[in-house]
Amino acid sequence: MAGEAFKAHSIFDIWSRKIVGFRVEKRESNHLAVDMFETAWREADLKRELTLHAHHQKNPE
Repeated sequence: MAGEAFKAHSIFDIWSRKIVGFRVEKRESNHLAVDMFETAWREADLKRELTLHAHHQKNPE
């Protein structure tokens, strides 16, 4: 798709350094971010409390 921009989002486990979730979207939204984390949590079948550490980089448009 020439000229279209996509945003790649990923969730890394800092202890194993593995990608535990990802998503590619045309836009950013809180709803999509929450869904990405809920899906990663469910698929990993996590039972313990986790800490979220987020990095956000603005596009230099």
